[in-house]
Amino acid sequence: MKLIVQRQFAQAAELIRNLINLFPGDPMLQRDLQMAEAGLVRADVQEPEPAPKPVAVVPIEEPAKPVPLMMSDAPRMETLHRPGILPYVLWPVLGASIIVFALTSGGTIWNLFHRGAEAAAATSVQPAPQTAPKPAPAPASAVAPSPFQEPKPISQPAPEMPAAAVQRGIKGPVTLEATVSPKGTIMQIKTLSGNPILADAARAAVWRWRYEPGRRNGHVAAVKVQIRLFDETAR
Repeated sequence: MKLIVQRQFAQAAELIRNLINLFPGDPMLQRDLQMAEAGLVRADVQEPEPAPKPVAVVPIEEPAKPVPLMMSDAPRMETLHRPGILPYVLWPVLGASIIVFALTSGGTIWNLFHRGAEAAAATSVQPAPQTAPKPAPAPASAVAPSPFQEPKPISQPAPEMPAAAVQRGIKGPVTLEATVSPKGTIMQIKTLSGNPILADAARAAVWRWRYEPGRRNGHVAAVKVQIRLFDETAR
């Protein structure tokens, strides 16, 4: 603004353009630039001051009176030579705007730098991912129990051939279905096939049989078994 007051409009306009490049969009700098450019235009098109009017020669020997300035020129000359008041108002405001912008930009840059440093520190100290421990393999000797186990015979007295069957030439085989109780005894017998005479003899023998109880899912239970007797082909 001091350059504008000193009518150094070209230097003032160049300085203000540099400030606008640093602080784009500042309304005060835009206004000062307009004032400097307007001063350049006025300096280029300023008309030359009118030549003083010739003093009329008076025959009387008296000192010539100075020709007064025209009323239209007086305000313009007074305005040009009067010390400016506007620069003393604009420069402090412009300085305050520059300080506020610098403080705001500095705080923003510091916040960005601080956040970037925190993110880098968090990344550098991030703990390594923990992997779940693998389950220990089951020992080779451990074998899962079978869900079903058949009864195992302990005592199986053989049936006697009935005399009537010998006399009549009746032959087997006889097929029975017996239910072994949880205690290993026979609790039920059903004839599936065979001669009734041989079947009765076979049933009488099976009632005396004893077993190791069968198991289901590891627990003793009643289990049915098939029994084939008087089978000559099995000998």
